[in-house]
Amino acid sequence: MGGLAYDVRRIVASGAAGVLLAALIIAAATILPALFPAQQPESGILLIKITDAPSDLKHLNITIDSFEVKEVGGGWVEVGIPGGRVSFDLLRLSNSSIDAAFEELKPGRYQMVRMHIVGGSAYTNATLKDGRVIGVSVPSEKLMFITPVFEVRAGKKTILLLDLQVNTVHLASNPRHALKPALRVDVAVIYV
Repeated sequence: MGGLAYDVRRIVASGAAGVLLAALIIAAATILPALFPAQQPESGILLIKITDAPSDLKHLNITIDSFEVKEVGGGWVEVGIPGGRVSFDLLRLSNSSIDAAFEELKPGRYQMVRMHIVGGSAYTNATLKDGRVIGVSVPSEKLMFITPVFEVRAGKKTILLLDLQVNTVHLASNPRHALKPALRVDVAVIYV
């Protein structure tokens, strides 16, 4: 019988040690984050993408050398373009998109985007269905449009998808070939 009592004491002692260990683990998991809080990021990431709807042109080549977003109640903030500018055939972006600009921004709410399209037929031009290449001009130095208010959150990524829909009939028929896109802005937020 003495051996059985010894085994019961061992079982009780082991059980008590297990309960104590579990209590210590729970206490540590609860107390440690309060003592050593995780470092909070000071900025979030804004990625601007561009896409397009189909058109009657063969090509619409565009070069953009600056993007800016306007903070609600604040000023304009530049969004960097890798390499200083981005060139693309807008018509090749039907059902796809490109990453045009990327920047770490302070957390906040933003409501407008503007971009500068580089002038000159070497940078911005269109190829008509008959094969003619025409230079394309932009009516003002920068295209600016209001977006739904979007938010950049610390430690998260916000993707702003700009769907540029160009009135190609107007582009081909006017003698100045002024690019006056109708812009639809989709805002998607991805938390990474």
